This record gives sequence, C-alpha cells and structure tokens, in this order.
Amino acid sequence: VAGVGAYAWFNTIQSDLQESTTAGVENFPGSDCSQLNLIAMRGDGIVVSNTGCDTIGTINIFIDGVLTTYDLNEPLEPGQASTISYTALEAYQAHTVQVTLNNGKTASKTIPKEQATTESGFREPGCDELTCSSPNVMFYGKIMNTINNATCACCGDDGFSDVFYNSTYMCSYGGEIFDADNLNYNDWFNDNINHTSGRGVCELKGYKWLSGYNGFGSKADYTIVSTGPVFLASGDIDNDDDLDLAITRSDSSVNNFIIMKNNGDGTFDSPVYYSFIMYPRGIELGDFDNDGDLDVAIASYTASGKVVVIYNDGTGSFGGKTDYSTGTSSWDVDLGDFNNDNYIDMAVSNKGSSSISILLNNGDGTFASQVSYTTASNPFGISVMDVNNDDVPDVAVASYNNLVSVLLGIGDGTFADKSDYSIGFQSYDVSIGDFNNDGWADLVTTNRYDNDITILLNDGDGTFSGRTDYSVGGSYYPNWVSVNDLDNDNDLDIAVSESNDYFTIFLGRNDGTFAGALNYLSGNGLYGIISADFDKDGDLDIATADNDEDKISILFNQGINGDNGPCCGDDGASDDFSNSTHQCVNGVFSAI
Repeated sequence: VAGVGAYAWFNTIQSDLQESTTAGVENFPGSDCSQLNLIAMRGDGIVVSNTGCDTIGTINIFIDGVLTTYDLNEPLEPGQASTISYTALEAYQAHTVQVTLNNGKTASKTIPKEQATTESGFREPGCDELTCSSPNVMFYGKIMNTINNATCACCGDDGFSDVFYNSTYMCSYGGEIFDADNLNYNDWFNDNINHTSGRGVCELKGYKWLSGYNGFGSKADYTIVSTGPVFLASGDIDNDDDLDLAITRSDSSVNNFIIMKNNGDGTFDSPVYYSFIMYPRGIELGDFDNDGDLDVAIASYTASGKVVVIYNDGTGSFGGKTDYSTGTSSWDVDLGDFNNDNYIDMAVSNKGSSSISILLNNGDGTFASQVSYTTASNPFGISVMDVNNDDVPDVAVASYNNLVSVLLGIGDGTFADKSDYSIGFQSYDVSIGDFNNDGWADLVTTNRYDNDITILLNDGDGTFSGRTDYSVGGSYYPNWVSVNDLDNDNDLDIAVSESNDYFTIFLGRNDGTFAGALNYLSGNGLYGIISADFDKDGDLDIATADNDEDKISILFNQGINGDNGPCCGDDGASDDFSNSTHQCVNGVFSAI
C-alpha cells in the first residue's frame, strides 16, 4: 500500500482517467466518523481518501465480486489518501471494484469495456495464461474481429482456420502472422505485393478475395521422334539452377532415354537421345554416388525384369550404366533411404511377378542384389514416403486388381508384409501427401476404368480408411498422378493425366476433401505427368508425356497478374489485378 506521495504521482499521471472514472463515485454515508472516498480507479489499482474523522486501518475490496482484505501498512489518517494496487485486470472487459469498511459502508465503481484499455493499466486479454507451442506464435493485443477466436489466441494452433487481426498484426490462414503496416510481406499466395490484410482478414473486412489459381494458359510442345514418350522426371541435371526433364520413350531399344535441358526461362533445348535400355518405363532422378550430380534410374518392362542406373558425368550428359535384376516386367521406380545410411536406395514395381524389388545402395552408387516383397497382383505405379511417422520411408504400390498395397519400412532396409486397401477399378498409379493437414501422409490412386481417383486418409498410425472417390469428369481414363501445391495456398492439389487428350486438376481444401475436376486439353494419350516451376515465376507448371502425339507438352501456370492484391478493395483505387475469370480494377471486383 502506497502513501500520499504515490497518490500524487498516480493522480497526476491518471488525471484524464480520474476525470472519466470518478463520475458517479459516491462518498461513504456519514452516519459516523469513519468515511472513505473512492477517488480514482484503473486496471491495476484504486485511489482512496479518508474523508472522515477516524483513522482507517483495514479496507475490504471486492474485485469483480471476489473479496480481498487489505491491511494498510500505515493507518490512513483523516485527510490522507492512498493508492491500493492489485494484479492488473484483463483489458477490454467490464470490471467492477467495490470498497467496504468494517462498519458496512460501501462504494463501487464500474469501468466499461471500452475504457478498459492497456493504457489505463489493464493487461492484454488472456494471453499470459496461454501456451503456444513452436512453431506457432502467440498473438498479443485486442482481437478486433475473428472467425474462430474470441480473445487473444495462438496463431497457427488451429491451422488454416486461424483468422483474426487487430490494428497492428493479423493471423492469416495457415497460422502466419503479418505486420499490418508492412507492405513487404508475402501474401497468402506467396506474392510479394502491396497488401494490408491476409486471406480471411479480407473476407472479414467485407472485401472480395481473388483466387490465385486461374489455370494453365500458354502451352509449348516439343516433338519426340518415333514412338512417343511415356514417363517424366524433373531436376537440375546440369547444375545451372534450372529444372530440366528426363524422359523415357516406349521404343524397344533405340533413342528411348531423353534429356531436355531448360534454357532458364521455361523453354527447352532440343531433345538429346540415349539408347541405354530395352522397353523403358518409370524414371527417377537421384544422386546415387553422392558426387553432387543427378543420376537416372529407369525400370525396364522386359520378361527378365531389370532396373538400369545411368550416371551423370557432371555436365548433364550421361555415359556409363549398370543393369540390376528385378522381378518380371518392371514398371515403375521410386527412391528413398531405406536403411538410413545417407545413400539413395531404389524400390521397383514388377507387374509380371506381382512384387516390388528393394535394391540397397552399397555406398558408392552401386546396388546390392534385389530383395523381393509380394504385393497385390499386377502392380503398376509406386510411391515412397513415411506414412507411419517413424522417420523411415514406406512404400505404396497401386495394382490393377483394385487394391493398393502398403509396405512399412523397418529402418534397416527391410519391409513388413503388405497391407492391402480397396480402391477403384484397375488402378494405374499412386501418390502420397498430407491432404488434411494432420501431419500424416495420405494416399491418392488413379482408377482407369472407373474414370476417377480414390483418396485414402491416414488413420494416424500408417493404416488407411476414409475412402472418397472423385470423378475426372468424363471417360478420360486416368493414368498417372502428381501431387503438389498448384495454386500456392499451402495445401496439396492433385494433377492426373488421362488417355483421351486431357489432364485434370483437383484443388485441395486442406481438410482431406477436394474441389471438383478441372479439365485441361493437352495432348492425346497422356501418360507421365509432373509439376515443377520451369519458368521460375513462383508457381508450378505442368509437363505431360503425350504418347500418341509423340511430344512433350509444357503448360504454364498463369498465377495472378497485376501490381497489387489479391484482396480486392483493401488498397483502394490502386488495386488492379486479374486472373482468367475475374478482375479487380480500382478496387472493384467483377467477372471478366
């Protein structure tokens, strides 16, 4: 309890507050000589004055109905004043303080929530009691508007439903805090542009949000001689920081492995042909010998079965190769470090022998003999990722008999027996990704004769259920599938190649569901499909292998055009941007 000197300081600093808060404060009735006046109140204390003729030693204070008894350090003599401090009350809430003497006399004061500000000694609401685990960020300050948080909150703990803001900061979808006064932050679409709000904040303020995804516009075709291409892989083959293409062609023996180098702007040099392999199919890029260059692994669809490793000479050209036996009619290959020795191993699907082959790297870019594991019959596409969160790569393989087989890695290069899950009719391919943002990898398969894809959600232990099928929109016969974030919204989307001229995009909603099929014309008889930023503009483009037309097609993601955005209206008349379907002109949103 402070003395008179503290009162003078308090009263001086809080003179404006005293004027606004003492109105209506009553003196204690004067029925006897003990009398107290409640002079001023703020969030962390009150000022009282002895206006009677008796010395006061004890004061009872009810703070929001909770009783606290204060024994004054020194008796409060008539005519003296004192400041009584207490733990700061929460800001932006109404609070009532009542003081009572032993003779029963009382007086009280209520401060409405509009006046309960941090400048008046009140503390930030609720934040001090909350915990916020990394990498989430505690959001301090009054919440002016919200979708799912009523008070101070942890930005990121609710994932993509976290949307709230105040005058200084905002928490946008995905749990990212932005400085509302700083125009140099990337927005929800990773565009570094002038904006003062994130997605959700735009909606809360009543402005229009322009979707960053507007499809694939310009298209470039590259002719592949003779029999058409079947599979694709992408990576920086010549170490120039541009993404190149590695392609297999379905010819029996000649010119069937192809390299196309990126010129740095999304255009490609003429194809360079190699004749290393019989009947090539699936292809992957990886630095098998740890020399800093990407090498190539290709599955060979022959009766004897093999996978061929072709080594990069350091310039983006390819010379020596080594064949490794697998099961019969090998179809696809994927890569992972299965025994945690920091060398890339191989997993190969074998259609003819209904198996996969695991080939472990010897630590020098050569591989040990295959170890075979049984799958469902007629396996085609194969994908590697950790699905049970034990930091060991697992294998999923799609089979033509309507099943997908999952084999869990043990960590020493061996695998558990398969677990089979029902999918659609005659599946060709499988890919893996976390579609519902729960930290567990899910599955997607293409089902050729059901004309759809199947989503299988992870149960949180490496098993799968929650099957949902999505039509590709017609009799397009889906073949291969690629998973990536195509619309820069921080969730995974799906691209599917089809036999009848089209590829299809399914935009993810980050909850395990997807928007309806978006069909794009590319070429006839599409097989391989991949997504990569070939033109280095910040969004992912699509490359397809057009088998029946003997060409590779590159379709460029249009992204967002314009100088500002993408919240239409928050920057006033300077808001001008558009996509293929809508536009924002001088801050006015409209369809094109």
